[in-house]
Amino acid sequence: MSGTTPTPSGTVSPPAAAARAGALLPVALVAAYYGTYIAVMSPPTVSLALRVRDVVGEDQRVSTLSTVLSVGAFAAAIASPLLGALSDRTTLRFGKRRTWLVIGPLVGLTGLACIGLGGAVWLLVVGWVLAQAGWSGTLMAAQAVLTERIEPGMRGRVSGLMGPAMPVGMVAATLLVSLLDFSPVLMLLVPGLIGVAGAVFLVAVVPDTSTLPPFGPREFFSSFYVNPRRYPAYAWAFASRFLMFSGV
Repeated sequence: MSGTTPTPSGTVSPPAAAARAGALLPVALVAAYYGTYIAVMSPPTVSLALRVRDVVGEDQRVSTLSTVLSVGAFAAAIASPLLGALSDRTTLRFGKRRTWLVIGPLVGLTGLACIGLGGAVWLLVVGWVLAQAGWSGTLMAAQAVLTERIEPGMRGRVSGLMGPAMPVGMVAATLLVSLLDFSPVLMLLVPGLIGVAGAVFLVAVVPDTSTLPPFGPREFFSSFYVNPRRYPAYAWAFASRFLMFSGV
């Protein structure tokens, strides 16, 4: 096909694959990103507090909610880099990003269902951990699609459209919960299904291949360290994002 650039391994180069995917890929990527944030921001914004109150009552709501959110935040901090690294090295024929764009939403939706249906605190904790892990894996895969499959000339604009996803997701999640507060299950599952729909859209249009070989434990854990003196631009970018999300 004209415009297709073979690589030494016989796969299609990312820019050529992105061009072949057409204008739908940026649209699908933005949709998946916003859908994921709507799904993952719904519990901490409103719905998890309501579920905790239903389970333990008003007197213990604050302390129990703090515990559940803290455990979930710790799970997200571990899951994000771990699942991102696993996504980099996934060698399934289905594709390294597509695989996690399927697994992540399914795990995340399961966690939201557990929160909506759970009648005990430990079920809320398990559900929020699953939700955080699943949607974190989805976000990691989507962020990789931005750098791997979006042409450099479009990358800044698409990244700019993805930037407001967190605050927009919080507002949209609050609106959805206010409309669905008559049903604990629906106020969690409807945002989750929006996240699933966005991920399915992206899976349907993104070209994906597995290009890296399998790894052992040593290669896996060593990949988490980047020498800041050797790569100062990466160090500054990492520090700025760390401070920004710590503030959030």
